[in-house]
Amino acid sequence: SNPSVTATPVGDHRTFDRRARCWPGSGKLRNLDWRQNDKWDKSSHFVLMTPGEPPMTAPSGRYGITAISLHWLIAALILFQIGYAWWWLGAMPDHSPAQTAALHIHMSIGLTILVLSLVRLGVRLATPVPPLPIEIPAWERTVARISHALFYVLIIGIPFTGWALASMRKPPIMFWGLFAWPHVPFMGGFSHALRHQVSHPLQLTHTTILVWATVVLFVLHVAGALKNQLFGPAVIWRMAPIFPRPKDRGEVVG
Repeated sequence: SNPSVTATPVGDHRTFDRRARCWPGSGKLRNLDWRQNDKWDKSSHFVLMTPGEPPMTAPSGRYGITAISLHWLIAALILFQIGYAWWWLGAMPDHSPAQTAALHIHMSIGLTILVLSLVRLGVRLATPVPPLPIEIPAWERTVARISHALFYVLIIGIPFTGWALASMRKPPIMFWGLFAWPHVPFMGGFSHALRHQVSHPLQLTHTTILVWATVVLFVLHVAGALKNQLFGPAVIWRMAPIFPRPKDRGEVVG
């Protein structure tokens, strides 16, 4: 059999012995030969785990309330921010007072997204990810992990590049009119020639490359979630408390 796969009972929250790969006082667990057991026996109520990993079977299997709240708040702010930027850049005259006011709002929203995204990353690193349904194939789990990593790059990269652009200008960066946000170190001291050389590729990255990458990844993310929700194992309930947890589903860590 494959010694790299260990079964653990769902809902049992005793301390897991990583060396023995079993629960204290229980001799009933066995290694699973996944090559010979392609069909999952849902009646066994087991979760697949890899050695060295702690059990990740929360009682509900959902993300925590902090992760859920940050997920939807950041998503809403990013979608609003992209639409808002496209609107005020096209609808308002250049260098007008209205455009300046809109720019300050845009920068404040972006810095808020940056702070929330860093908090979300910290929560993600500090807490385990709920297991995915066992019916989801390995390649889809790999795609999910890659897309989540790319989302973190984008939700942090977009506001950071905007902050860097604002830092090359002399006016202070006002955060919701409450206080002056610090500039990115050293960028305020760039010479005029260096600012001109750096600002164009940075502007292109901020307003075009990262934005459209976010839009494409968002569409793929939603499409994948809906595909599984409608035609495969439901997953939206893990991040949306309004959906009930499916019954009798095996889960796999990773």
